[in-house]
Amino acid sequence: MTIAGAPSTRSRERAWLAIGLAGFEIIGIAAVMVPLREHLDNSVVALVIVLPVIGAGIIGGRLASLAAAVIGAAAFDFWFTHPYLSLKMHDGSDLVTALVLAAVAMCAAEIGLRLRRARDHTLAARSELNRFFRLGELAVRDTESADMISAVRAELIEMFALVECQFEEHEEIPEGAARLGVHGALEHAALRMADDGFALPLGGVAIAVQGRGCYFGYLWLTPTAATSATAEQRFVAAAIARELALVLAFTSLEQSGKEPRA
Repeated sequence: MTIAGAPSTRSRERAWLAIGLAGFEIIGIAAVMVPLREHLDNSVVALVIVLPVIGAGIIGGRLASLAAAVIGAAAFDFWFTHPYLSLKMHDGSDLVTALVLAAVAMCAAEIGLRLRRARDHTLAARSELNRFFRLGELAVRDTESADMISAVRAELIEMFALVECQFEEHEEIPEGAARLGVHGALEHAALRMADDGFALPLGGVAIAVQGRGCYFGYLWLTPTAATSATAEQRFVAAAIARELALVLAFTSLEQSGKEPRA
């Protein structure tokens, strides 16, 4: 297996958006504060410029935070230090202020980024747990197998933002095809980092639907180029496939006239 570290298209787009917004906000701050620069302490100006840099880090990640910090430091130097409208500095205290501005901005943005990720992980975990329980409720209602299959497909499409998800009944997974293992590990696939997980293989990935000693086929997930999957999402997807297998196993037993065992 190979691991590629390229960020996903969605991450890059978010980073560029955050950098653009931070740039506009810093220019706006400069436009407002330049007429007052003779009356303001440069440390106050630096603290105000830090704010859009922090926002860039929270929205766009570390790359956006670094770029915005450079823009902020350059803007502070250009408009608020002598000589004005130049990137030269004659006052050593202004140089220290600019360096502290960049350092504080990076640290604050990193803290904000971690807080956003923690919040996103909490919300995602709650959503995935609710998804699993919704299917569990369907399973205990004597839902028809066709309806259960449709519900599983819909949940997986929504969770991963897939192009399509098909259930290939009584078919073997193609040899060499990428697949999700029992615990959600990606197998037979080159691993590409994306956001907080791995990008699903562009050619598609299979999840075996098997349980109670029976094999019923596989779910085939067709992702987009930007489809990523965290470890938690992949684990839930594998658990959903097992849940479907149990429903199909009970349905098979009922159709054969045997009494299902608990």
